[in-house]
Amino acid sequence: MSEDAILTSFFLFVCYGNQEKYKKAWFYLNQSVSMAILLEMDTETAESLAGLTDKDIDRRRRIFWLLFISERTYALQRRLPVLLRRTVPKPQIFDSDCPIIMNDFVNHVHLFESLPPELYEWQTTSSNLTTISYLGQRVIQALSAVQPQNSVLESQQFDTLITQHWLRLNGTTRVEFAIRCWQFHHVVAHNSKHGLEKQAWDISGTKTVRYRNKPRRTKSVITGSL
Repeated sequence: MSEDAILTSFFLFVCYGNQEKYKKAWFYLNQSVSMAILLEMDTETAESLAGLTDKDIDRRRRIFWLLFISERTYALQRRLPVLLRRTVPKPQIFDSDCPIIMNDFVNHVHLFESLPPELYEWQTTSSNLTTISYLGQRVIQALSAVQPQNSVLESQQFDTLITQHWLRLNGTTRVEFAIRCWQFHHVVAHNSKHGLEKQAWDISGTKTVRYRNKPRRTKSVITGSL
């Protein structure tokens, strides 16, 4: 297990992704991320950096952030979980061999770094409409803070701009879907409550009391969830 092994798995991820073989692509990306975590690329301690030169440390950071943005891009596309967090510094820019390229790379990283972690919580149980709407506002504000023109190369400016719009669309679409789901469940619960009230009224004149109480008990359960 080494940095070369991580990059080999990453190369296979790119190949399978280009062939639209999504499960295999995700497998190799996960393999790269898992090896990076085992090599402690996601943390910088005295033990994990022992014996490494400044160039070695910077190389580790480049690999980490490459995996970071790749994992988050693919996770948004395929609704998958993420493992990496923004736990290490960015690579050096001015002291690197290619300061222009590294400047543009770091600017691109800011797009994904700025997104709220809740955006990747696909199994969220939040039923609060205010919380869902606030997530959408946070996505827009975070992306607006990144300026594509801070990149030097024109091609990278365009790439960052397109990615910025894609992330904004992806994030707001997910929030809008969550809001529609919340509204749908609210309408279903409201209609069920109304139907049970009508049922309770229709059978209120029956001889057996236990049949009259059952829909009222059910109604109280649904009402409590609103």
